[in-house]
Amino acid sequence: MPSFAERLEDGWERAASNLPLALVPFVVSLLQFDDIATVAAFDGVRLGVRFGLPGPVVGLWQFVNVPVRGATADTGLPVGVGPGSEVGAALGLLGVVLVVTPLYAAVTAALAAGYLGSVRTVLATGRYEFVEGVRRHFVPLFLYALAVLALQLALLVPALFLLGAGGFGAGYLLVVLAVPVFFALAYLFYAAPFLVVLRGAGLLDALRGSYELATDGGPYLRFAVGYCVLVVALSIVATPVVVGLGVAGVLFGAVATAPVSLTLAFTTVRFLADVDPQSPTFGVEPGSGPRLEDGFEGTDTAD
Repeated sequence: MPSFAERLEDGWERAASNLPLALVPFVVSLLQFDDIATVAAFDGVRLGVRFGLPGPVVGLWQFVNVPVRGATADTGLPVGVGPGSEVGAALGLLGVVLVVTPLYAAVTAALAAGYLGSVRTVLATGRYEFVEGVRRHFVPLFLYALAVLALQLALLVPALFLLGAGGFGAGYLLVVLAVPVFFALAYLFYAAPFLVVLRGAGLLDALRGSYELATDGGPYLRFAVGYCVLVVALSIVATPVVVGLGVAGVLFGAVATAPVSLTLAFTTVRFLADVDPQSPTFGVEPGSGPRLEDGFEGTDTAD
């Protein structure tokens, strides 16, 4: 089994040959309006790290520890909290649930479908078809995005009401307890959106496949650890630069991390294709022999 570094090198070579796809993580980075506003309003030096696992489209914000500014839903809509603000928080969350959340999920799912679909076809044929990827994979990835956002809101709503009602101890405790829950679920199901594209399957099949790989541990666990270590290392550098430079730092960071994000997409898709028995194979594994040039015909068992 190739090492994480060997897989990352192979992913970088693939990304370098398909840089137009890096526009997708660049756009996703600029869709996080609340993070951008927080960085723009921050004055000072920010040091911090981020922990992260593979996601459908990794943007700048997986590598930046954003300063805390109240409690926010990860949808671009800020929801302030404080004594007596539970009504405002409830109205804000209602707006998120009814308007912002579905819209944000639809946009990110469409981008993820075209992006991951293109990565898959590049590995199989050397060419990418973004629109075809959207057509084939949008629905299951939209459901996946909705599920992730719904889970975030389900854990956030009780914390907001507790904080708004003055129950700061219980509210912050709930927030703290939510962190390991999110991380555990992220580990169990990080492969799901990739398996949707690799297998050409529905969401339930992909979730089941991800769970089986995760509980087996082995390469799946080692890849997650390597990925997380890389995110931590990059975040140590990216956080002070992006936050310290404000809006200019956001633009610089979005551009600088876009090819890194594309590299991680190629690396993750290729890794899961190698370890998942129901996914297509794309020639020899990275590090195990001469690298096949772009344009090779891989063995695609999903179609």
